[in-house]
Amino acid sequence: MFHKSQNNKYLELITNRAKKDYLVWVEQFLDLITENLILKSRKTLNDIGCCVGQFWKGLKKRNLNIAYNGYDIENKYLKIAKSIFPELYNCLFQIDITKSKPHKADISIVSATIEHFKFLSPGLDNILGRTKEMVLLRTFLGENSDKSIFMKSNAQTYYYINQYSFREIFELFEKHGFASSVVRDRYTDSMPRYLGEGIIRNQYIVIGKKM
Repeated sequence: MFHKSQNNKYLELITNRAKKDYLVWVEQFLDLITENLILKSRKTLNDIGCCVGQFWKGLKKRNLNIAYNGYDIENKYLKIAKSIFPELYNCLFQIDITKSKPHKADISIVSATIEHFKFLSPGLDNILGRTKEMVLLRTFLGENSDKSIFMKSNAQTYYYINQYSFREIFELFEKHGFASSVVRDRYTDSMPRYLGEGIIRNQYIVIGKKM
């Protein structure tokens, strides 16, 4: 499972964050949703790569009229999310998004997830094809694609930490009927980050709105 590519320090970090911290990317996503959508009628939202439920905590804080479903490949994360947020017991699903499709939803959010896919498709296709109105995607982007693998200390296996090109992301969004634009990631200001092992990445947010 994906957690084998991480370590116990990371697990402790994300668990403590879910209990205490409201993350910058969550607040930015919520701002973008409220700025771009009219929420008078109840909307449905898929959180792809939901980890331990960090986005749900921010969503609950704002009390928006949105029904939440979270999806993750790692059952260990989902168990932690259910222990911290027991109200999510029937709203969390273990799936490999590169092999299975989520429920249909008005909104899909994806943060720090697709860069770990071996290939961009069919994972992103499965997300876009099941979204009716808006997709928010936070990942590593650049002028060119760059596929890399990374080994974290004390982990049991490696994982992908890819960069995708603006062009391939825009073309895939257009294929599924979305007009897309890019904004800076508020947390990193989309400045270059050295991740180790010679890997440098810039993080951006893609806004996709159904045409």
